[in-house]
Amino acid sequence: MLLASGLDCASQDMVGIMTITGAVGEEELTDQDIERFESYVSSPVEINLSSARALMKSGLFSVYQAVSVADYRSRHGDILSLTELAAVDGIGEAYAEALAPYVSFYSTSLPGSLPQSGVKSSSMARMVLRNGNTDLRGKYRITSRRVEAGIAARKDSPANGSAYVSIKGKKCLDDIVIGDFNARFGQGLSLWTGMTMSGIGAPSSMYKRQYGVYPAWSFSDAHLRGAASSFSFGRVIASSFVSYPGMTFLKAKDRDLTGGVNLAILTGNGRAGVTAVGSTGGFARVSGDMRLCIKGVELFAEGAFDIVNSSSAFLAGAVVPLGKGTAGVVGRLYQSAFDPVLTAPVRAWTKACDETGLAASWQRKNLVLSCDLAARPSTGGTAEPQAQVKLLCSDAWEVSPSVVVKARLTHRLRSYGLRGRTDARADVCVSSGGWLFNARANVLRCRNTAWLGYLEPG
Repeated sequence: MLLASGLDCASQDMVGIMTITGAVGEEELTDQDIERFESYVSSPVEINLSSARALMKSGLFSVYQAVSVADYRSRHGDILSLTELAAVDGIGEAYAEALAPYVSFYSTSLPGSLPQSGVKSSSMARMVLRNGNTDLRGKYRITSRRVEAGIAARKDSPANGSAYVSIKGKKCLDDIVIGDFNARFGQGLSLWTGMTMSGIGAPSSMYKRQYGVYPAWSFSDAHLRGAASSFSFGRVIASSFVSYPGMTFLKAKDRDLTGGVNLAILTGNGRAGVTAVGSTGGFARVSGDMRLCIKGVELFAEGAFDIVNSSSAFLAGAVVPLGKGTAGVVGRLYQSAFDPVLTAPVRAWTKACDETGLAASWQRKNLVLSCDLAARPSTGGTAEPQAQVKLLCSDAWEVSPSVVVKARLTHRLRSYGLRGRTDARADVCVSSGGWLFNARANVLRCRNTAWLGYLEPG
């Protein structure tokens, strides 16, 4: 599978993406992850011209970081370098370096600065050959200060592409999106389309960053299709959407009219919100969520109630500095009757249904240790309880400026079926000038033992 040119394990881009998302391996990144960062390479987030809400929507900043950036600008003026960005409360040097390819320090207050071009465009074409079949994909986007339009299409399945027009408003109106869009609120229990992490990695992977509705520019079908809008009234943000029949994301329910609203309030160090979403196909859900940062401690939680099935789901956690590293913990409780459609919580063994779990992670530099415990209780006395534990240890060493060695060990133990599964891998990534060389050795032990090795020059 071809993800993106220049995004590889030896590149700073991939290291930065994993720092921002909390992933500990390239395999944990979805197509939507890569496509989102690709778009920021061609159209960086302008941190001096973006509101706190826009920074939060980008997914590059947490709520606290976005508010800190806006507060810093109001007191000290525009941020003009990575060094100055690193000095902003909640950012730091390592995170600023990770953000470098995806942000712009353009400032209208710079002496002698020239205004940006009124209209910009970007395009991309990709061809993948697989088993004798050709998969052609292409993207095109045109942007101005007030209007943006984009299209992404695939030869094998045009319906899985996307197209949109986004109009930025004035005063209370933030923006309007017509066409394909994503809606992401809270921690993913009530409404979250598109990107989601596959599991627990570093502590920063335990909570969701993005919040709001915004255009989808993706080859996948993980989005809604219709119209969405966002309004701001001081610190209060109101978002709404309606998705018309024929949308692709709901699959079995793709003939249903779906709509939702969200009200959120921003504070100096966090956010709280309520969301309501439902469809004519027979699901309706309400939720409340919060994110709070107190002296470097991130607290987050969400509770959702399935009105149709009278069932609930809860998720809560914290990320805290611990010793010379960072630790995170998140707990979850999803009742068996909870309808998981349109949900994508941080960690769900069962797609947010019939599950109780607790995950913990600790990171110091490149070393990541994590553990995820999950259980499914018996349902109506007709099924046996099931449980599993997943352990992860990952580290990386920079042998030289051009050589990086990575090692990763995972183990899964279940109370049913194939009980044990161990995966050990080692990667060597070498970069020299414009050349790259990647090598991997991988051993998997489950029912039997399998191994994999490959070399990749380019």
